Amino acid sequence: MKIEIPLLPWQEEFAADIETPELGMLGGLNSGKTWVFCIKAITLAAANADGDQGLTTRGGLFEPTNHLVTTHLVPYLINTMNMMEVDYEYHAGKQIMELKFENGNFPIMLLSAENHERIIAYNWAFAGFEELDTSNFELAQLAYKKGKERVRWGKYRQTFVTTTIEGNKFCQYNYVEDANENKKTIHANTEDNPLADQKWLEDQRQSMSPSEYRVRIQGQWGSILSKRVYQDYTETPYPHGNLTHIDRKSLQPGEAIHCGGDFNTGKCHTVIHKLHEDGAIAIDEISCPKNTDTITYLKTNYRGHPIFFYPDTSGDNANYIGYDTAIAQLRDAGFHVKLNSRKQSTNSEDVKKGSNPFVGDRISAFNAMILNMAGRRRYLVNNKTCPLLHRSLMGQQWVKKGDTEVADKSRDIDHPLDAAGYFVFYNWPIRKKPSLQTV
Repeated sequence: MKIEIPLLPWQEEFAADIETPELGMLGGLNSGKTWVFCIKAITLAAANADGDQGLTTRGGLFEPTNHLVTTHLVPYLINTMNMMEVDYEYHAGKQIMELKFENGNFPIMLLSAENHERIIAYNWAFAGFEELDTSNFELAQLAYKKGKERVRWGKYRQTFVTTTIEGNKFCQYNYVEDANENKKTIHANTEDNPLADQKWLEDQRQSMSPSEYRVRIQGQWGSILSKRVYQDYTETPYPHGNLTHIDRKSLQPGEAIHCGGDFNTGKCHTVIHKLHEDGAIAIDEISCPKNTDTITYLKTNYRGHPIFFYPDTSGDNANYIGYDTAIAQLRDAGFHVKLNSRKQSTNSEDVKKGSNPFVGDRISAFNAMILNMAGRRRYLVNNKTCPLLHRSLMGQQWVKKGDTEVADKSRDIDHPLDAAGYFVFYNWPIRKKPSLQTV
């Protein structure tokens, strides 16, 4: 089948190759993966259609979840078929898209990787997986194995993947560690996509660390996770590193301070910041047994300075520290309490309960402040007045936990990082612009 619509070079190479048994297109965000995923499926369907076989399923397409099948894949697939002038009939109840060609019909089953165990007794010409790496390693491996096993019928048989590389996950294992002559990968750099929104691309350069940018935008193999969690934090003075001599003596009368706090039974840690250009400087820290000790310290040492506090939302649990919650204590002390939330609120000032950001999102946001792809370091630390935070930033590493890697929490190394991270994420969430109150 000749594709009559314009394609970018990597899209054309991927769509045209219908003979490599296992083919992967690893691309950055907004590099055109879903578009060519649909074109690839239509191309293979046309190449394998050989007569009316009713609704015998002869191809399978996977999304990570069933929700993405109905809200993402189906609309994209229909739009692509319309543009390619391919007739079709969608059997929504069975989630089967039946493509109609002059030489016969070709039904494609639309599935979710999370329900891979239901894939039995089918003979397919192809199995396609979109955004496979967004599933965890075990799920991606099982779903891919199930789909690949079905590919045993048709003139052109292929198992193919389009995905954003998510670090050392299934695709890197499958195409690099387990590489063989039957496997091929094509890489797509979003920067080379003339249709990519340039303002959005610049936002990513500002909000991603270099290692994340190379993987998630430039589509290069690599791990978003280095051995060190905060791999770009250095002991070199600013602007070439993240250290500074600025301390609380530099605060102007009435200048606000911004405190991130982590609550733990018998050990509370708070990192105190001042704003600096469009970033922040950690100027002080306190580690103490009780939240009331933190309040006393701040009210004593920062009298006359508005105090904005970004707490661990677990401090809203009355059973955590007793009758009065930590967050209630902060409000009663007159602090401006700012709670993170995974859901957007119409009025953040009225939010009384929040939810801590996902650990991976908080770490990504922190790393982007330490150093972004534009080469800017917007998070600085006075290592003399914040020695525990400095030690943790230099020392925390990824450790194995089963089949995954998690940030090391031993030696209480995570408490200063959690504290500072709540402040960072609230004001510089990943891929969003900051929203700060300075007075």
